[in-house]
Amino acid sequence: MPFRNLSGQQARLAYMISLSAMEYMIDRYGMMRVRNLLQDLAKYPDTATAIDGALYVSYEQFEKDWRKSIE
Repeated sequence: MPFRNLSGQQARLAYMISLSAMEYMIDRYGMMRVRNLLQDLAKYPDTATAIDGALYVSYEQFEKDWRKSIE
């Protein structure tokens, strides 16, 4: 869902969550893979496929590891 469709408070929370996930990706996988992920997001219709291809980890595993890192 585009952030522009969210209320101000919802958008702030969505940006904070996105920033947290992005910082985790950079720390864990490096900027090169994150750059590849951004390129793949433009090519593939869903986030899970892009993550699988660029980070070499399933979306489910990425989310599990990221959530664990913020606990």
